[in-house]
Amino acid sequence: MALEMARTPTQHVKQTLPPSLSGFPGLAEIRYYVKVTVNRPQFFKENPRGVANFTFLPIEPPRPAQSDGESYARRQHQFLENAQSVAAGKKKSFFNFDKKSSSTSLPPPSPTSPSTSPGAILPRFSVDARLPNPAILTCAKDIPLRLLIKNVSEREKNAYLQMLQIELIGYTKVRAHEVQRTESNSWIISSFSNMNIPLGSPSDPVGTEIPINPEYWSDKPLANTVAPSFTTCNLSRFYELEVRVGLGYGSYKHGEDQLVVLPLRLPVKVYSGIAPPQALLEATKTGDVGKLEQENIKTGNAGKTSLAAPQQEHAPHTPIDHPGFSGPDAFPPVQGTPPVPPHPQGPQPPYDDAPPSYEDAIGADLPPIDGYRGNYQPPPVPEGAPRFSDEKRR
Repeated sequence: MALEMARTPTQHVKQTLPPSLSGFPGLAEIRYYVKVTVNRPQFFKENPRGVANFTFLPIEPPRPAQSDGESYARRQHQFLENAQSVAAGKKKSFFNFDKKSSSTSLPPPSPTSPSTSPGAILPRFSVDARLPNPAILTCAKDIPLRLLIKNVSEREKNAYLQMLQIELIGYTKVRAHEVQRTESNSWIISSFSNMNIPLGSPSDPVGTEIPINPEYWSDKPLANTVAPSFTTCNLSRFYELEVRVGLGYGSYKHGEDQLVVLPLRLPVKVYSGIAPPQALLEATKTGDVGKLEQENIKTGNAGKTSLAAPQQEHAPHTPIDHPGFSGPDAFPPVQGTPPVPPHPQGPQPPYDDAPPSYEDAIGADLPPIDGYRGNYQPPPVPEGAPRFSDEKRR
């Protein structure tokens, strides 16, 4: 049996830190904690250690400007105008089947029936689910959803809204070397059945759009267990919003209506709701961060206000005065041994300042984030589920 060894990673994704994530015991987990260890040099005394776990919710990326259009998903369906009742033509049980019962079944539609004749009215409806473009949902906030039902053709009977279900589906992609696996979970935002709500009137002209009342999904924010969308080297989370609309035509009674359920799916992104400071957004838009870094490198003050580590200055190379060789590259350094720096011509320049700290590089001129923190709570790990090793032993 071949022995599988850990391989060196060949790619790295530079993104913000992912949120705390759980719910996949023994498969994937993201946890944040602060660990403090007191080192006691005595031989027979143990080093005391304390670990404090906390839930992390990242800052959201800058929101793109909304365009004039909308993100939408659309489906159409065509009903039969003079369809016979399903209950009237329902057969009896298998054990009581005879010739009389077979005569009560639905006859096959004839070519001259009103529902299939060339001049017959075939009512057709279109259902749209629309979101602002780009489609972004915010944790612990309402969904900016619009549902529209449009009369594509003429009709002679009433149409009814019988069912409505809005569900958020999350996909978690786990990768280990060349092996990938996608896990899915869902959150029901709203669910209604047997609504029997009439949609417009048969006298409405063709092209009339009938909006569905948003009270069915308003004041129902996303659950506090929904993690924002993120992408890392081995884990990524993305979402889809599924809207299932049940339409009935002709009657609202069960067995007498033509009921059809139309599923609509929209790919969406979920943001944490913690907006970045305005100063950071302005610096990102104007590009002042990059200009400031270049100016500091030129003036030699990269270690004070630059966002990157200072570049170490090396003494100029001196040519080797030897016949048959030209330049310092004649003797390339041997692999495994550090190259020997050439002898400087004059006094060496002093060392630059130390690299900037996190406060100097990131939060020097930016105000603190003061706003919505959210009540994000990842689902707890069930008792007895396999988990990774405890950090207290490390």
